[in-house]
Order: sequence, then C-alpha cells, then structure tokens
Amino acid sequence: MEIVGLKRDELPVKKRIELSRNNQPLVEDVNLKQVAMLLNRSYGSLYNMYMSIIWGPKGNYRTGC
Repeated sequence: MEIVGLKRDELPVKKRIELSRNNQPLVEDVNLKQVAMLLNRSYGSLYNMYMSIIWGPKGNYRTGC
C-alpha cells in the first residue's frame, strides 16, 4: 500500500481525478528495484515472486492478474 501511495502522489491531481472517475487503476507499473529497497529484500526474490504470480506454478500465463 505504501508503494501505491507513493506512485499516486507522483501523479498530478487532475490525472488522479480523471482515473478515479473512469474507474481506472492509479498505478499500472511498479519498479521492482524500488520495492526491494523499501521492503529490504533482494531484487531476485521479488522478481521470482512476481513471475510466480503472473505465470502460476505450472508456467501458464494467468489472465486477469
């Protein structure tokens, strides 16, 4: 949630309002290196976690994530 808050704060207010009114996500991308530093974890561990979420345990791409 902290990362989402930081990314949201980077957006101009006008853009935040527009996205909110259109029910679009405020955050579309996250820099894994920044997340790793904030969580005091290695980039590799976060990358592996991200890939397992996106691709699933059997290597099948998950839609709707």
